[in-house]
Amino acid sequence: MPIASPRRRFRRLALAAAVLLAAAIATFATRDHAQSNSYDKVSEIAATLASGQVTVIAGHDGFVVTSIGKPYEPGDPAPLIIPLSENDLVVALGAVDWVRPPANHSVLNLGSELPRLMIGVNGSAPRLSGNTNFSNLERIGLSVLGPLRKVSSDLHAQLHLPRNLPLAELILVRQPIQETGDLWDLNYWLRQTFLQEHFWQTEVERPRYTKMFPTKEKNSGLFELSYPPAEQSTGPVEWLTEPTGRLAQAIAANHKLAKAQRLVATGKATKVKLSQLVPLVKMAIEDQVSASTPKAMAAINWNNGFSWIIKPPPSPYTHKHATGRPTLGPQPHN
Repeated sequence: MPIASPRRRFRRLALAAAVLLAAAIATFATRDHAQSNSYDKVSEIAATLASGQVTVIAGHDGFVVTSIGKPYEPGDPAPLIIPLSENDLVVALGAVDWVRPPANHSVLNLGSELPRLMIGVNGSAPRLSGNTNFSNLERIGLSVLGPLRKVSSDLHAQLHLPRNLPLAELILVRQPIQETGDLWDLNYWLRQTFLQEHFWQTEVERPRYTKMFPTKEKNSGLFELSYPPAEQSTGPVEWLTEPTGRLAQAIAANHKLAKAQRLVATGKATKVKLSQLVPLVKMAIEDQVSASTPKAMAAINWNNGFSWIIKPPPSPYTHKHATGRPTLGPQPHN
């Protein structure tokens, strides 16, 4: 299958680790009392995971982006597709919504905060120079790092996370002026330092940047990523490569769609215009993804800008926080 995905190297341990993460992000600190063995809870914070699969297809005149949710609990969101401007979007995965129990007061919600955080940093192309100066890309990464560091500083319980599971991940899709589109993968990792019994210092490291498109290496223009990383998963790329059902019927009846599907299947998606690519991807999702599964689809056309193809479902945050603790709920020390 012609997939250029930097995440295929991960193994099943990552899936189990994400479940562990969903049960572990919480904090309690303790005080020693000469006449008591009880613990005093002094702070806590919890977060909800946006989990599932993201597919990005680089076409001839723009990008198609899809999000399909695989929640750990009912109501957990799929990866969040967030438009930043007419020509820029970001997909947020991992710990996206932070609250402070028991009132579940919202501390940080990346779905609503990302456009504000990135004001003033999306005017030029993100690019890596030959040294460590990341220019505009670094500004984008650091605009999210600050808020993540602030909320995660309240995590003092030890978190047993594998090295291949970041706290949060951003997929950045951009159309710089007079240039071809860029696709970047930004990862935010946790680091903990032991201070004393039941108390760890937690810090989010500076983001790690991976340029996915365009690169010097020739690629198919097809990218699929999962949070947590999945060893094997099916998605739009496979459905387009081996079409079935209504999609196969539509391809057989339309020579333009048939030509577009052949180009995608042979790793030449960058030659397909969005006018053919969008209906192909939409039909594949409608055929293969159940109505109850959270999903979304968007496109950035270099001439017409951002548009929703399949709008995401209403945000689950308000209902979820009002009726029960979020996915990453606080756990007391034993």
